[in-house]
Amino acid sequence: MDKSKVEMFLMMNGKNLPVEKLLLVKESLEKMDDDKFMILQSISFKDNTTAIILGVISFDRIYLGQVGLGLLKAFLMFFVVGVIWWLIDLFSITKRTKDYNYLRFSEITAYN
Repeated sequence: MDKSKVEMFLMMNGKNLPVEKLLLVKESLEKMDDDKFMILQSISFKDNTTAIILGVISFDRIYLGQVGLGLLKAFLMFFVVGVIWWLIDLFSITKRTKDYNYLRFSEITAYN
């Protein structure tokens, strides 16, 4: 793949991926053919800011595809356990969002 396309992809989506995985992402992109790259560009990664905002109102888990846990968390917000869970999730939402995005990236590039 063209190096300029790889750099452009990383510039546009690097903030949505884990920092420790960016080198692996770059290597995967360099080995990828153009057809698969077009598919990769068509997906949209989950935004960290949106996840944080939804986390404040306890819907971050639903946003990241964990519907059952999200509904359970929203229900438990009326209890002490739910408040503790909510606080823990607020501090970990950015990492979980980036990990979710990397998992989506890995699923698409796995069949290289």
